[in-house]
Amino acid sequence: MGRYNRELRPLITKLQAAQRPPAGFQLPPINQTQLILVPLSGRLFYIQEILFPKLRFGGSDTPIKLYITYEYRRGGNLCCLFDPGRFTQEVISKVRLIAAENGQFYLIEDKEGLGGAGSGSYRELVERAVQRLDSLEDASEGVESILETIIGYAAGLDWDTSFPLSQRLAVLTWALTSEHWADRQAAVDALGDIGPEAKEAVPALIQALKDEKWFVRSAAAEALKAITGQDFGQDALRWLRWWEEHGQTKSQRPSDVPPAEVLPPGVLARTSLGRNDPCWCGSGKKYKNCHLKDDVRSHSARP
Repeated sequence: MGRYNRELRPLITKLQAAQRPPAGFQLPPINQTQLILVPLSGRLFYIQEILFPKLRFGGSDTPIKLYITYEYRRGGNLCCLFDPGRFTQEVISKVRLIAAENGQFYLIEDKEGLGGAGSGSYRELVERAVQRLDSLEDASEGVESILETIIGYAAGLDWDTSFPLSQRLAVLTWALTSEHWADRQAAVDALGDIGPEAKEAVPALIQALKDEKWFVRSAAAEALKAITGQDFGQDALRWLRWWEEHGQTKSQRPSDVPPAEVLPPGVLARTSLGRNDPCWCGSGKKYKNCHLKDDVRSHSARP
């Protein structure tokens, strides 16, 4: 998340210190103002960059710019009346509209929403949480839709199947690393629903077999079965061995990787990646700078 820390952190500090505008302050017509979405977490930044790279609205630069900051978190646990026998967590989002003029930042609108009890679906949890910014007038509906999409994917839902499959798999795999168990559970379910086309997510789903929540582990085993047609239950080692033997294309096999790039022998599946390949977890980092040490340590600890 180097780019996020480098480019957005200084701006976010200024935006979070925004004060109410002085008396008489007026926004220009929205269609003449540049609107800029600013996620307040690296996780949301990654999803926005994948689905809506360099997102901009409106016209060219104007004296006043409008920044829309947004964030989300999970709340209390819920029993899903719409999905009997399953549990999830509340979705809470906060959206703020901030105007910038001559180096000053003014808070125009601030809304927080909750998707919880009474929601009729996982999707409705997100839709209830994301609040519309009325000050954006005609642009408000479009902004609301985009924020629902980004937060929906952060929550592990396959929100919009019109996106290319590669983008959907990237953000759903990323949701498997969320700190919120409800995000991870939803992402596992979504990948399983995609089926065999989600094959590139298999390494991340194998990792999900080690999740701290038993129901996420169980769902990961079911998703792997739906994607591969194999059934090794929650036996991560057997899945790793199968993936190394059958799951990769020839170009991905260790024998086709230059010797200097091959990791210690005997380390299964994920460690058939080259050191400089993208990590299997979807972080965007090189493998050597992400999970390499953990994978080697985990293998070395086996009897």
